[in-house]
Amino acid sequence: MNKILFSLIFALIAVNSAHAESPSEASVTQLLILQEVDKAPNQIIAQLDELTSATVRQMTQGHWLLAADEKAAIKTFQEKSLAVRAELEDRLGFEKLKPLYIRIYQARFTQEEVDQLIVLYQTPAGQLLAAKMPLVSQESSNLLQQNVTPLFSRMRQAASEMKQQLDAARAK
Repeated sequence: MNKILFSLIFALIAVNSAHAESPSEASVTQLLILQEVDKAPNQIIAQLDELTSATVRQMTQGHWLLAADEKAAIKTFQEKSLAVRAELEDRLGFEKLKPLYIRIYQARFTQEEVDQLIVLYQTPAGQLLAAKMPLVSQESSNLLQQNVTPLFSRMRQAASEMKQQLDAARAK
């Protein structure tokens, strides 16, 4: 009797596992587009732009008439900022991150769930989204953070160099 019960439980688990297939890349890509995941990096890039502007404002301390070497220091900082911005845009580009997002979604959702989410993002429903998105959001956030942290560190270094150049220029 126990063997039969064990066999039935095993068969039910096997059947459920067979129905819980991993979602296809095409369906996850469609879902990502509907969720506008490709637009998420724009917020980070906007933050970098604001950081650059705020740093220049802070370092110039409201002085509008700058010496040539001060202007050169600011220009160098802005050029480095643009280089970091370009690298950030490259690292966070949708096509570059899409395979990683697909892997995250395939680990968290089944094909049926992705199909339901696609329908959901085309309608006002939201129950399944509310249940699963916190994990996906956390993993996605970690992915973005890993790509952004070294770049912001480079921005701080560039700002420090600009400050040293401005201090040297003002000491003359």
